Amino acid sequence: LTPEVLPAFLSQGIAEILPNKTRRAKHRNSLQLENDRFQFVSQWYHIAILDLTLLNGFKSDVRWIAKELNVTPTQAGRAITRLERLGLLKNEQGKWIKTSEELFVPGSVPVTAIRKFHEQMIQKGLQALRSKNPKWLKNRDITGTTMAIDPELIPLARKKIRRFRKDLMRFLSQGEKTALF
Repeated sequence: LTPEVLPAFLSQGIAEILPNKTRRAKHRNSLQLENDRFQFVSQWYHIAILDLTLLNGFKSDVRWIAKELNVTPTQAGRAITRLERLGLLKNEQGKWIKTSEELFVPGSVPVTAIRKFHEQMIQKGLQALRSKNPKWLKNRDITGTTMAIDPELIPLARKKIRRFRKDLMRFLSQGEKTALF
């Protein structure tokens, strides 16, 4: 130890310097939880799995989930384990159940995780846009607009978009749930 660090070192309790097994285990669990939170936000299929559980005909089967989402069974299995650790998914009598009606991503989530999620969603959108499946086009509304605006109105526009998105989600989640969008 250098002379500069020695006083700080001596002022700490030995328990803080040499953590016991319990403290090390808590630290590992804390790191696992942080990694789980990052992975949950940054990988699109975690949220999709949660919403898949709400579909009529949902099967609590890793291979079925993987096929529905076009991911590997390993990705689906790891995501399910992660969702259970985070308390977002529970297993009741062999059936996976989403534990929360709505999810909110707090500001403490790293921006890189959110960016990664959005990049994946844009990529999925591009794949779908290039799809030759006529059924796909029937269920989509793809538009674009160019306009001259007052940038000062953007904060209000964002509020209106958030409100509209919530209303639309409430509206579309009524009735029989047979498809994931």
